Amino acid sequence: MKQIEENIIKSFNGVKYDLASIHTKIYEIMNKNEELERTVFILQNRLRTPTIIKTNVKSKKTRYVGTKDSNKYHIEACPYAKNIKKKSKIIFGTKKIAEKKGYGPCKCLK
Repeated sequence: MKQIEENIIKSFNGVKYDLASIHTKIYEIMNKNEELERTVFILQNRLRTPTIIKTNVKSKKTRYVGTKDSNKYHIEACPYAKNIKKKSKIIFGTKKIAEKKGYGPCKCLK
């Protein structure tokens, strides 16, 4: 009978240890879950709140370019202007200057 009691006590002690381990794991998981919920909450608020970033960008003056081989002028971003070779490129500060020199506007400017 004594042996049975000792075996039961050992079993209960084993179960007690297992329950303590399970309790610890549950506590860790609950804490991790709370951290994740806080992170999700923060991220959701960031997505809802627009972020305004102010920058000091100096406006770049538009330059116009032409070529010695034609009578059209373009803005520098025009696909035609990008194909003009350096040696034949003419740069105008304004449309007026280009027109005074006999150049007309490209399709990109109409």
